[in-house]
Amino acid sequence: MLVLCRRIGEEIVIADNIRVRLVAVNGKRARLGITAPPSVPIVREELVSPCTNGKLGAKDCSRKANSAGHCPTMTEKQLASYEEFDRELEGKTAEEVITIVGSPDNVTHMPDGDEVWFYKDRTLNPLTLKPDSPQVIISDGHVKRINHW
Repeated sequence: MLVLCRRIGEEIVIADNIRVRLVAVNGKRARLGITAPPSVPIVREELVSPCTNGKLGAKDCSRKANSAGHCPTMTEKQLASYEEFDRELEGKTAEEVITIVGSPDNVTHMPDGDEVWFYKDRTLNPLTLKPDSPQVIISDGHVKRINHW
């Protein structure tokens, strides 16, 4: 590991097309600005699922375990991608949804008998890279649809 010291406003360059700038320091926290081509994924370490062995975009993560033999559920991870969230819940019963994602933060009962389960900050919006709050529509005890706002 290469360790460098930088002052606020100074940058390091990686492979001619990635720049990391020290934007601010507040106590023990440093704020970094990163410029990279769109093809280079930039994700905080805690958002990379251990069951992908550190690789982004691994398919069918829910069925792969890390070296310790454990693949965390969505309730143990900070944020899931829309695709991962939808894939995990598609066709599941209400009880299975609670096992996978946990209890909803809020529930609304609709006139047609459906329930709308709200989950605050459980997915990562791919456009803004900010937390998103999906809605899981439960009909007759099963997932009917998932909305991302």
